[in-house]
Amino acid sequence: MSIVEQIGESLTKQANREIVSKKLPGKHRFYLFYNDFNKHFIFSYHSENPLHFNQFECKGFLVIPSSTGINCVSTKGFESVFMRVMEDLYLGAKSIDSENVERWIMKRLKRWKSFFKHHEAEKMSKEIQMGLYGELQTLLRLYADGVTNAVLYWKGPEREEHDFVLPKIRYECKVITTHIQAVKIHGASQLYSDSPLILRVYKVKHDENGLSVHDLVSLCEPYILFEHEEIFEELLGKYGYISNQNDVFKFHLHECIDYEVRSGFPRIPFIEGVYNVEYRLKLDACEEYRMS
Repeated sequence: MSIVEQIGESLTKQANREIVSKKLPGKHRFYLFYNDFNKHFIFSYHSENPLHFNQFECKGFLVIPSSTGINCVSTKGFESVFMRVMEDLYLGAKSIDSENVERWIMKRLKRWKSFFKHHEAEKMSKEIQMGLYGELQTLLRLYADGVTNAVLYWKGPEREEHDFVLPKIRYECKVITTHIQAVKIHGASQLYSDSPLILRVYKVKHDENGLSVHDLVSLCEPYILFEHEEIFEELLGKYGYISNQNDVFKFHLHECIDYEVRSGFPRIPFIEGVYNVEYRLKLDACEEYRMS
């Protein structure tokens, strides 16, 4: 049983047609309330200054601004979901300094909101993690190249034709393990574009000393402009990403290869009206178009 659940259970035993509360241990001012009149829990962060944001709803709770900070109010029947998310806030905030914790809490709550909007499953499959790994690696490379608004060009989570659509170039990202010699192409049009198109292939090995999607998200976050933070959270949510997932894989990047997709590149013909096409492309057949 988590710390928040333990405190919640003790409060329900104390309450007798009244409201009871307890401060959670730690440097931040987190409180858990139990209202025995309506059987609701309230997880509260107390701030020195009023916080200004619009009330919003997540699966299992409401997030409500108040004169004292942030209140998360449980929804009847979803107490286990509520407790799980509040435990994530409480534990995650331990490593955040006091002057940044309010902003961090709001970012984390919005990430949960995005997650519940798009996904019911609590785990990302290995295949999905590999796909996200490749796209986050590309996002990092774009930021390193000076594309300060790179997240605005990230289209992979939205299931668009190509993973990154920039004004003058597009990238389609694939991640395979080192013993695989082919990539899977989804859709007849995936290797076609009016703009220059790069097929970027990441070859990885499973390695406990490598990087996980959690690590790559953390590396991306300092680059994300303040006005783009909600966009980043929404895109991660579409992938089913939440930051406290334990079942994550780590990968060592063995090689990154770019192929210029141009006339003569091995691909099936794009025929209007043909859809749901999927095929495998041997990388040996693409050697002539290799850029790196």
